[in-house]
Formats: sequence, structure tokens, C-alpha cells
Amino acid sequence: KSYLADDGIIDNAQDNVNATLKSLTKQYLSVSNSIDETVARYKAQFTQLDTMMSKLNNTSSYLTQQFTAMNKS
Repeated sequence: KSYLADDGIIDNAQDNVNATLKSLTKQYLSVSNSIDETVARYKAQFTQLDTMMSKLNNTSSYLTQQFTAMNKS
């Protein structure tokens, strides 16, 4: 085969490199999307946890005040 022909060694090598690049780009985009989805899920879970912790802290403060008031009377 000729090196410079349309179906030559260089053309085939270039096609293989392009195919590999296309495959790697697909894999990268897939992993990147998966990471983005995971980060979004973690942010949502953290927000829910933060809200719950705030409610629990408020309940703790309320109960502490109530028990303190009961002990004074």
C-alpha cells in the first residue's frame, strides 16, 4: 500500500486515531455527565441534611428551654 493514498497507511492510521478520539470523547462526556449528576444529587442531599439539622437544633433549643423552665418551677 502507498503511504499517501486515500486508503494508505497514513490515512488508515489517521482514521484509527480519529476513531479512538471519538470513542474517548464519548467516554469522557459520559463520565462527565455522571459526575455532574452525582454532584447535583449530593448538593440536594446536603441541602436536605442541612435543613434537618437546623430543625433538630431548633427542637433541641426549645426542649432545653422547656426543661430549664420546668426545673425552676
